[in-house]
Amino acid sequence: MASRLDPGGSSRFAKLGMAINDVLTQAYRDILEMDVPPSLAFNKVKSSSLYKKLRSDQELLLIDAKNSGYKNFDITFMYTLLRNICTTIPPPTNAWGGNDMPSTIEITIGDDIERIRLIRNSVFGHVYSASTSQQTFDDSWSVISDVCQRLQTYTGKTYMDGLQNIERQALEEEYEEALVEKLREEHENNKELREDMSTLLSDVKEIKAGMHLNKISCQQRNIDTQDGPKFEKDGPVSLNEAIIANWKMENKTFVPTLATKAVEEKLQNQNFVIVVGNSGSGKTATIQHIALKYQRQGWDIVPIDEVREIKEMCSRFFTRRLFIMNDPIGKEKLDEISKHSWESLENTIEICLEKSKMLISCRRCVIKDNVLQGLFREQSNIVEIDSGSNVLTDEEKVLIIKQYVKEGDLSKNDIDEIIKTDAYFPLLCKLLAVNRHYLGDH
Repeated sequence: MASRLDPGGSSRFAKLGMAINDVLTQAYRDILEMDVPPSLAFNKVKSSSLYKKLRSDQELLLIDAKNSGYKNFDITFMYTLLRNICTTIPPPTNAWGGNDMPSTIEITIGDDIERIRLIRNSVFGHVYSASTSQQTFDDSWSVISDVCQRLQTYTGKTYMDGLQNIERQALEEEYEEALVEKLREEHENNKELREDMSTLLSDVKEIKAGMHLNKISCQQRNIDTQDGPKFEKDGPVSLNEAIIANWKMENKTFVPTLATKAVEEKLQNQNFVIVVGNSGSGKTATIQHIALKYQRQGWDIVPIDEVREIKEMCSRFFTRRLFIMNDPIGKEKLDEISKHSWESLENTIEICLEKSKMLISCRRCVIKDNVLQGLFREQSNIVEIDSGSNVLTDEEKVLIIKQYVKEGDLSKNDIDEIIKTDAYFPLLCKLLAVNRHYLGDH
């Protein structure tokens, strides 16, 4: 991947990307939190002219900031908030949004916020060549270091340690290539520094539309809407609440099986369980169903999308908390960045799991990769829901069909033919219900 003329160029580019993703983005987050506590963010924006310009996903992030803070905010959105709603931050010496890097004597907090934006734009401007010269790297790193030192004084947080760790790090070639590819994808899709949020945001939009979250009254309790379940809480609905409410709707058609029981028994006896199966085998539905059972028993259910979210919550851990996660190390194939992230935090995860539980799903094609180690290699952690004694029985298949197809839509012969299918069976039943024209003229 690296240029033959400059074999270190791709490594330097990757390190600059890591500095932006991991260090400078966190600095933005800390500055924003000092001026506008996350619990006040939504109301602050709503009372400003910025509110009318928000996308629906940005509005939902602001609503959830009361519970999740700014951890899901990308750098572009945080820059917009910093320059529009933060009253204690003075404008940069040469105003917001300029194209020229502030001079060495322009060192206000506003100037450094601009520096971060301009450095990021400069780095991402080379995302397709994925290479940085030594001189450009040295110049950029010097600016980043100076910014981090000043911001440490301003926020009271530590940034230089993380920056120095990145600079000293010798990147493995596979990880380096995966990181650069990820930066390219983010640039093309304008999803700055929040890795692979597209799936989450798409799901959130569907949840919001399906349950009319924007119309839920903050003045009532136990509101029963026509399209969704009850919310037993005043104020805006959090992202976790919306996700779990959607699980409850989907769970109405769930059929507990022998595989479900196997997962439940495994989770009862240990704190980390991986539900493995092929695509369409019902992995996600299974872990959601079990999570809802734990919630009824008083457990705190925490859906997460990145493993580092566990580390962020470790200081607030308490017992009876269940983390739920889908495809933590890749979906179609093993994702090198996700794998690296998991491996770097596995010791922390094991400590956290002394007090809590974690239930995750993983496709068979991913977990069978021979390079995996640690928790993913321990067979005692795994339940394969579509093989061996956990394969769907004919009786279970009939019950699943009946959840999606009205009585009389299919003849007994039709059902007998359908249950001969093994692969993708739960998914195919859902598709059959959605595409009812396949059922004929009943």
